[in-house]
Amino acid sequence: MKGNWTTDELIEFFTITPKDFELIANKPGPTRLGFSVLLKYFKQEARFPLNKSEIPQEIVKYIAKQLKTDPLIFRKYELQGRTYIYHRAQIRGYFNFSETSVEDANELSEWLFKHVPCYDREKVKLSALKRLRHIKLVPPTNDRMDRIISSAIKRYENNLFSTIQNSLPSETLLLMGKTKHSVVNRHRIPKYMI
Repeated sequence: MKGNWTTDELIEFFTITPKDFELIANKPGPTRLGFSVLLKYFKQEARFPLNKSEIPQEIVKYIAKQLKTDPLIFRKYELQGRTYIYHRAQIRGYFNFSETSVEDANELSEWLFKHVPCYDREKVKLSALKRLRHIKLVPPTNDRMDRIISSAIKRYENNLFSTIQNSLPSETLLLMGKTKHSVVNRHRIPKYMI
């Protein structure tokens, strides 16, 4: 999430709607503010923050002002434990999102392989996050996301190397000590040659 927000952006993206108020109505004190911040953060990012430092203070202040509460009580809201897990489930349900299952992760890796040139890790990650938002899945943990991305990149590279190897004349492969059926994976082609 970006760090600085204009007043117009705060109003556009972080104003609590009457429907939002129905969801947070029965929550008191720090829980009310914490839940509201998570709700608006998720609406903007389609994911939950990993820690409070990801949430700009101006957003917390703006939401606290709407709730007529002190923004400092946000410090008492914990991003762990049963209440937090319950709040995440409520927010996912509110936006019709689901957790990413093992099957979903495999499908995402397959989709990345088929639809994204998997040579720039950051672009692959951004594409993965965009895809998850589109299909209404909460991104998995960072470690799991890294594994999904690594899997797609490895598959993309192996396919690229196989395509290159299969396009080379037999004479060239013989000079390289290869055959059409040998594994190229062990002899990676330097990026400057691609």
